[in-house]
Amino acid sequence: MKPALTLGTRFGFSVGTVVFASIATLAWGQTRPIRESDFSRAAECGKCHVEIYRQWKDSAHARSFTDPVFRAVFEKMIEQTGRRNQVQCLSCHAPVASVAGTTLNRSAPLDWEAFSPIAAEGVTCDYCHIVAANENLGKKILVGQLRISRSGDDPVRFGRHRDAFTPAHPTKPSEFLTNSEFCGTCHQFKHPVLAEEVQNTFEEWRASSYSQRGVRCQDCHMPSFSGRTAINGRHRSDVHAHSFKGGHTELIRGALSMRLDGAVLQGGQEGRVLEVRTLVRNENAGHSLPTGVPGTRELRLEVEVSNAEGDSLGKASFSYGQRLIGEDGKEALPWEAYRLVEDTRIAPRRSQENSFEVLLPEGVEGNLVIEGKIYFRLLSSSLSRRLGLPEQEARMIASQKRLITVR
Repeated sequence: MKPALTLGTRFGFSVGTVVFASIATLAWGQTRPIRESDFSRAAECGKCHVEIYRQWKDSAHARSFTDPVFRAVFEKMIEQTGRRNQVQCLSCHAPVASVAGTTLNRSAPLDWEAFSPIAAEGVTCDYCHIVAANENLGKKILVGQLRISRSGDDPVRFGRHRDAFTPAHPTKPSEFLTNSEFCGTCHQFKHPVLAEEVQNTFEEWRASSYSQRGVRCQDCHMPSFSGRTAINGRHRSDVHAHSFKGGHTELIRGALSMRLDGAVLQGGQEGRVLEVRTLVRNENAGHSLPTGVPGTRELRLEVEVSNAEGDSLGKASFSYGQRLIGEDGKEALPWEAYRLVEDTRIAPRRSQENSFEVLLPEGVEGNLVIEGKIYFRLLSSSLSRRLGLPEQEARMIASQKRLITVR
């Protein structure tokens, strides 16, 4: 058994991680520290990049700081552990404030209104598009670690098209901006004590066949469309959408496939038993399902057996995910976690089999219907309860029926 650890010890690493990221803004050639005033507001970018701005404005990136779920989680963590751990969350949810060193004093009361308007824009346009083209390509990924290219008031913006030109500001192509490693700077980080990945999405992708085939995060989450990046720009067939589709959108539908089968087993004194077998496959996601921070998502398989009249004869369910426990052995939030005790997620292009037994009432014969449904919640019902938030409606993302005959 691991030794007991105080909360102070438990979270020391997270602070160190982001301190490194903040120092990095000076260590890589800046003539002065980065200021919030170096970043343009998204609406200013939107004057020229009209369609891109419209897409971003409705995205999860635009809500990364204002999202009620993030704020509820952040407040719960602050309540339980104090302000010393705020920097790890804010380095990705309020990155402009993080690199500019304007995150709130760790000992001060929490005040959301104390953040500047540019910091409150979350993952805003300029934060991604002033990242240098010669980044380390993910070899030393840390939370929120991005190499800021600015030297003083350098107005360069980085993009993906080498022939891009605008009189509004200098433009350069960035290899890093088009790589999955760019996404990994936030969608990959370790638990400070468990030394296990709390969010492992980037590594899940890197170990998958998608990575080996050259399918990037951007190919699914920023699919290409035909249009212009700016109102006076060239018409292109490969403009990346900035809606950042994910589990909160319809992208989750079609990610999984399911197969059902059933067989009647020899019964005992209580009657015959129907064994239901399920095979659920991660068909189209380039990372494990569910991915993200353990305990935050909910992916559940429900199976029901009914007779020809629609009367239910039995139900069963199974949940996919990671389970963390605290030192008391009870289910824990990530920052309370003492041990990862279960991982039932489905890796990319992999399948998971389960079987359930349903005791059939005496005398049941004829056609029976086996129906399987997979439900998804972006925020699990257990976490909703702990945070005092309304429980989200579960979305059915896959289903199948199978007819069998019992004689």
